[in-house]
Amino acid sequence: MKTTPSLLQRPGGWHLLLLALLLPAWAGGQHPASRSVALHTVRPPAGAAPTAAAPEASPAPVALSTWAVGRTPQGALLTWDAVGKAAGRFDVERSTDGVAFRAVGTVPVRTAGPGYRFLDPAPGAEAVYYRLRFPGGFSEVLPLPAADWELTPNPAAEWLSCGPASGDYCIRDAAKRLVLSGHLGPGQRIDLRRLRNGSYTLELRAGSQRTTRSFVKYTP
Repeated sequence: MKTTPSLLQRPGGWHLLLLALLLPAWAGGQHPASRSVALHTVRPPAGAAPTAAAPEASPAPVALSTWAVGRTPQGALLTWDAVGKAAGRFDVERSTDGVAFRAVGTVPVRTAGPGYRFLDPAPGAEAVYYRLRFPGGFSEVLPLPAADWELTPNPAAEWLSCGPASGDYCIRDAAKRLVLSGHLGPGQRIDLRRLRNGSYTLELRAGSQRTTRSFVKYTP
């Protein structure tokens, strides 16, 4: 009985066996000795905006911690303290009725240092109102009471004082004729040496406000 030789016992059997093992890999388009490595790239979703660096924090808006108004011999003194680093300025505004305001000066905003001061040299003798306009809003409206002033001395010989009052003035005689006019600052005096002895009326104007006082000029 003959025995059929196995594939390995046949001539060239090893080659046939190796060929049978390699044919499936070649049929798939891959070299048997090669290895494939899958690379995965993470991409942002379609339409997504690029990531930007976080912006720097904006400067804190200005806020008042104190705010006051008072009369001095030199005029109305406004003082305040503020916190915040916003660039800009304080606009000092004055009003005769507390409703319609107009600017009378400015003070730059500082990032450090002592409190703020502003002197209004001619607030007038009557009551007025002040407020501050600054980056972020307005201050509270503060009243400045009317000045308590009188003409001194009265009778007057050479000079006449209106105390803390200030503004444009005019003096009229008993016949209502204009005899003297000018501008008066707080604490300043009016020279009466040109006037004759007699009764006079002084009118002081500060903005839309007018105040009158009477006096007597008498030089022995």
